[in-house]
Amino acid sequence: MEKARYYIEKAQEVERNNRYLTDLLVIISIKQGDIVNARKNLAILEKLDKPEFFHHRASTVEYADFNYGIAYEDSKKVMESTTKPTFAMLSQLIKVEIATDRLEDALIHINRLESRFKHVRSDIKIGLKCKWEIASGEFRNALALWGTLKDKSSPVHKYLKKEALSGLLRANSLSESERVKIEAELVSLNAEFTVPFVDLDVELER
Repeated sequence: MEKARYYIEKAQEVERNNRYLTDLLVIISIKQGDIVNARKNLAILEKLDKPEFFHHRASTVEYADFNYGIAYEDSKKVMESTTKPTFAMLSQLIKVEIATDRLEDALIHINRLESRFKHVRSDIKIGLKCKWEIASGEFRNALALWGTLKDKSSPVHKYLKKEALSGLLRANSLSESERVKIEAELVSLNAEFTVPFVDLDVELER
């Protein structure tokens, strides 16, 4: 990340008001957990980029800062600004709808995402469906979907499994052998997530 920031700043010496470079600085700041700098560059981006791209990035900044209500409002503005939202824009909208308990709206947009982008980024679409099932309390459905992921080793996918297993454990509908197995797996998964985790890098795309 530090190398990326260095080269972007070098590029900005040649072209200061480049919206792509500014957007990348916001993305790097989010990834580094530096919300102060993310907001600083976001303010610059507002003057350089189209409304839909600015509000999409603003939504990702607010989501990373756990301001889900504000993130939702920004994602709504994205949809008001364009009739053709990108994959990332729709995905971000779904995430903030889930985070703000707008599950019916989220399901509508999950179906829209699936319809418009049938043959791309299958793992991200499955991940969003997993999030929706977890938020709906359907933990076994979430785990069944999780089993269809191509890449089960990524941090975000391991986190989804942790959330689904934790929910299943709270549901108190397990046999003793299932409970023992899930508790053992959660010990391993919990050890990997010792700090708050912001999920799905798709939120950082344009």
